[in-house]
Amino acid sequence: MQVVYQSERYEIDLHNPHHPNLVVTFDYWERGKTGLAPSRPLPFIAVSSRAELRIRTRDNDWFLSDELEALMQAVSETAGRYAHVINYGSSMGGFGALLFSKASRARAVYIISPQYSIDRTLVPFEKRWAEEAAALSRQAVRPETFGSPDIGGIMVFDPTFALDRLQADLIERAFPRITPLKLSFAGHPAVLDLWQAGVIGTMGRDIVKGTATPQSIRALQKSVCRDSGRYWCVLGEAAGTRRPDLARNAFRKVLSFASATQPNFVFRACAGLSELGDHSGLSIMREIHDSTEQKPPWWSKALRRAARDKANTKQD
Repeated sequence: MQVVYQSERYEIDLHNPHHPNLVVTFDYWERGKTGLAPSRPLPFIAVSSRAELRIRTRDNDWFLSDELEALMQAVSETAGRYAHVINYGSSMGGFGALLFSKASRARAVYIISPQYSIDRTLVPFEKRWAEEAAALSRQAVRPETFGSPDIGGIMVFDPTFALDRLQADLIERAFPRITPLKLSFAGHPAVLDLWQAGVIGTMGRDIVKGTATPQSIRALQKSVCRDSGRYWCVLGEAAGTRRPDLARNAFRKVLSFASATQPNFVFRACAGLSELGDHSGLSIMREIHDSTEQKPPWWSKALRRAARDKANTKQD
């Protein structure tokens, strides 16, 4: 591994530098991010033996600071030595992949649930990352200003997640050659089920080899979502009271995968069932609630409401 740029805020590392093909990757947003972890190549890139140029940031700053030009210069000088370059990133990293697409001379970008911006002057609808947006030292930066508006590639996102859909709409307008891939109920980032099923590397290796297509990624998602409690929970919540039979079936699917599903989604599924008049998950709700130390504030209210509704049903 070679360090090609280093400062108090950033580090750019080059892994396996001797391969002629390069993948440029970018840090994603991390809760509580307070520094740089040890630098390691992404597993699916390391397996392929491709070179990887990793742009890392100490903070969740979307790579926007007074060092932006210096970062781009380091990326340009390094990536210019390679015959074939692609950019890859998720969420904040997806923004980075777009922003640096000209500097890296990338032939394509592969981005997962990316942002066009987090600056409220450009995206007034965006309510996430308000603290990070307020701290940006570079304001109102449009990715196409520094990136390549004519670049191609694939953008994967969940259209049922309104904020991600709105961000994707802006990216489609600014980068019209990028193919949008809509995976409904996939969440943020829209590869959660692939990651939880342990097959995210399959998609990654296809991207690195240049064989990834919207069809291949969609097929991979379809193969794992049928056994994903997270997927069925989100689907049930979307169906809600408008399609109660679909919602009930979806929530019951979650309970059938309860042992392999994050407690948050199991609790949400039980709460959803209760709102539809099915209180069979009340004991599970109570068990998860009582065994979880740091729980969302709404859990207690939902549990009390479910218990009250069940008691009222018995009285009736």
